[in-house]
Amino acid sequence: MTRLLIRMVMLGLVMAAAMLPAGVRADEASVALGERLAAIHQFEARFTQTVFGSRGEVLQDADGRLAIERPQRFRWEVDAPYPQLIVTVSGPEGERIYIHDPDLDQVTIRSLDDSLTGTPAMILAGDPNQITTQFEVSRQDSDDGDQFVLTPRDERSLYGRLHLIFGDEHLERIEILDSFGQMTQVSFSDVTLNEPIDPARFSFEIPAGAEVIDDVGDTAIH
Repeated sequence: MTRLLIRMVMLGLVMAAAMLPAGVRADEASVALGERLAAIHQFEARFTQTVFGSRGEVLQDADGRLAIERPQRFRWEVDAPYPQLIVTVSGPEGERIYIHDPDLDQVTIRSLDDSLTGTPAMILAGDPNQITTQFEVSRQDSDDGDQFVLTPRDERSLYGRLHLIFGDEHLERIEILDSFGQMTQVSFSDVTLNEPIDPARFSFEIPAGAEVIDDVGDTAIH
């Protein structure tokens, strides 16, 4: 398993419908999830990400740091095994995503809308009120905490199902089942909620000499 899978998880590369417990309707689940997410304005944490194969075998481990500030500010920084930075940047031409692979000395630039639609990143950094346009939402009882199950409305989605597990105070884990039967689990620790985040965290300067793959044609944004 390579860094490509790590990138796919967050960009749509972070779902069969789950049954609702008796007495819980999908609209109630959507409202409850929207309230949970709307309470998150800023979110910083360390993460560990593990990818499991269809037989439950571990295919990839990664760890790093995450910073989110609504609306649509997102920074995902992998420390190991392959250093990588994925960050949203605002500029005069609109919102962009920069993907930096330091060991490849390569930067990819993409449109934010094209990259995040229907992905875990959109759920965390986007408008909570728009989730139901992309997903069907249900709620399940769980010993781990308050669990929501999201199923993409688009049958072409790379995801089969996405689980968001909340503890008493914050989002603790995301689980993503893809269309190949692989499951990615992202767990959060050292969480800081709703504290100011340095705006410089959501900026990016293209390193001198780096190869630039520009999918939007405006490398002046950085």
